[in-house]
Amino acid sequence: MKKMLFSLTGLIVVLSIVLAACGQSETPASNAASGNSASATTASNSTGSDNASSGDNAGASNASSSDDMMADAASGDNMADAVLTGTFEGQNDMKAAGTAAIENGQLKLSGFSVSEGPDLHIYLAKGDDVADGMEFGKIDLKSADQTFDVSKADLSKYDSVLIYCQKAHVIFGKAALDSKMADHMDNMAADSAKLTGSFEGQNEMKAAGTATIENGQLKLSGFSVSEGPDLHVYLAKGDDAANGMEFGKINLKSADQTFDVSKADLSKYDTVLIYCQKAHVIFGKAALQA
Repeated sequence: MKKMLFSLTGLIVVLSIVLAACGQSETPASNAASGNSASATTASNSTGSDNASSGDNAGASNASSSDDMMADAASGDNMADAVLTGTFEGQNDMKAAGTAAIENGQLKLSGFSVSEGPDLHIYLAKGDDVADGMEFGKIDLKSADQTFDVSKADLSKYDSVLIYCQKAHVIFGKAALDSKMADHMDNMAADSAKLTGSFEGQNEMKAAGTATIENGQLKLSGFSVSEGPDLHVYLAKGDDAANGMEFGKINLKSADQTFDVSKADLSKYDTVLIYCQKAHVIFGKAALQA
């Protein structure tokens, strides 16, 4: 009996040792599995972090690229809008009319006229300083539209276009240049607007009909005016024909006439005048309204 109890006790001890050994071997395996799972999670998180970092870098790159494109576009717009314009005025008891415009290296005179002189040349200058100005050629007194190449000039040094008589050393005409973009945009808006007015006789003369400016064209409709020896059509500020812009001679026999005014800065004028150059008298006037 004692032997059986001893045998059972020994068997129990052996089983306890085996079970304990089995429990220890399973725990590391479980821990290893847990560790592998944690490693996988860490790896996954690392991949996500890398992707997020890559996404941030791509976003920053795209944002930078977008900013550069916007800057380039702005620069292009500024270059496109870099236009210098001015209106001629007589100097030293001489007469000058028309406009000067500098764009893309070209100086264009439009609707231009000037008092006759023996040796008239065109200059870019600072104010009236011909001595330090830059000369670009001789003026054609018979041409209302002329073009000169000024691509070699540093335009930042000059603010005036001068008509200068080299023989008499006298300035005949001057156009102060303006480069404001806002003015340029206003002029474009004015050019696209429709302006109309009805003619009324002036200085005991008769005038009738309508004047319409649209798309760079001045149209006279149902027009009639008292006869005069040398009648011309002007755009002016009020009755100021002297500082107005002339566009051609009136046909007394035509009720419908059209004149090209595309070169005019319409923001400077509010009136169409029928003016007798010989008698220096306004025959008709049409106040313009949008």
